[in-house]
Amino acid sequence: MEITYQLRKEDLLALTDDLTKRSPTARRIVRRTVATSLLASALMCWGIWVLTRLTAAVLMIFVVTTLLTALIPFRIKRNQRRTTASLYGEGRNRALFLPKTMSIDRDFLCWSAESGSGNVKFEYLERVSRSDTYLLIYLNVRFAYVVPRDGVVSGDFDAFASEVERRWKKAMDLIAEPHEAYSM
Repeated sequence: MEITYQLRKEDLLALTDDLTKRSPTARRIVRRTVATSLLASALMCWGIWVLTRLTAAVLMIFVVTTLLTALIPFRIKRNQRRTTASLYGEGRNRALFLPKTMSIDRDFLCWSAESGSGNVKFEYLERVSRSDTYLLIYLNVRFAYVVPRDGVVSGDFDAFASEVERRWKKAMDLIAEPHEAYSM
């Protein structure tokens, strides 16, 4: 089974979005930032109330700072997307946007492009994540092959994605139950 695809700059943002959504560390950072902002807002309002005793002003400030705090997750996501876009914009990235061919060969996921080729065993993939628009094949926690549905030049996206998921899950099951692999 084989698929050929080509990336666009906006496809790289899918990886950033997925990392932000799935990473426990990223979620923890957002929760801490929101909690710290709410605490700082409450302390600031308390300080203003102690100094001025203007309840209406304190309530207004608290409402405004709470609304701003509610926007923090969206601002973090926007900043991460901007950072990713600008980082990829810094380099020439000659190989990144060339057409790539991925294929499945027994226990390996293989890729090739004009810039080179390589393969990885399914058991060494960190995770496979699929949405309606992308297939993300994680080699480690931060790096993944991004296969955009819209960027497919040849091959069947759904069939390829299903087969990659199936082979990865099978490899993970064999790792989890190593005694079954030897009894086959």
